[in-house]
Amino acid sequence: FKALPFAIQKEIPLLIILPNENAYKYFQYHFETPPNIIVSYSVSEDELSALYNSATFLVHPSRYEGFGYPVAEAMRCGTPVITSTTSSLPEIGRQAAVLVDPETPADWTYAIESLYRDPHRRKEMSERGLVEVERFNAEQLGRETLDAYNNVLQLSPSSESTTKKRVAIWSSFPPLNCGVADYTAELVETLSQLCEVEVFVDDNYLPSPNHLFQNTIQHYLAFERRNSQNQFDTVIYQLGATYFQRFMYEAIEKY
Repeated sequence: FKALPFAIQKEIPLLIILPNENAYKYFQYHFETPPNIIVSYSVSEDELSALYNSATFLVHPSRYEGFGYPVAEAMRCGTPVITSTTSSLPEIGRQAAVLVDPETPADWTYAIESLYRDPHRRKEMSERGLVEVERFNAEQLGRETLDAYNNVLQLSPSSESTTKKRVAIWSSFPPLNCGVADYTAELVETLSQLCEVEVFVDDNYLPSPNHLFQNTIQHYLAFERRNSQNQFDTVIYQLGATYFQRFMYEAIEKY
């Protein structure tokens, strides 16, 4: 954005929305914000909708997305999108988005300036976006979720089988205060009824006593030994957008 001609910066100031006040304070401490860059945080759903509808376009330079809600939300508001060539983002944006390599800042500058100078293209992208985003609706979500369950049932071993699959789960676990820990505990509780489950966690905390008694929980450095003694059939890595899961990166690369 700073590499844009100053006249364009004045016409379309950059608005950055952060998730909470802590992120805002971190940003303010580490980054200088010129007059044409506005930083806000914790906006309501109504405010977010208004911002999407008022924007010239959304710029979403993400390296990785599980789904990419900001892209779909902007398209639903008829807002053109510039986003990354990575992960799920091309599948969401399709022909309604400009796709840019997230590692090449100069290409983002070029994409912003080009789209700003081409109102006809922005109008076309807005119309395409409204069509493309119709793929993401409650009916489609329900149908594909049901299909996924049916596929799993078809692949499941016969109920007569007496050998349980051995499953290793790398994850955070309660009492760590993150969503990954909470839904991993729920997953392990259910999966343990069907499989032999071992959970591998970091060493910066002690899992909750009730979980320690109910589950086999190991320090993550024990994985290689446990796997060599009796190889796991499946390894599941539960990742979230927090530093709590850093300990498993090397294992993901290796296994």
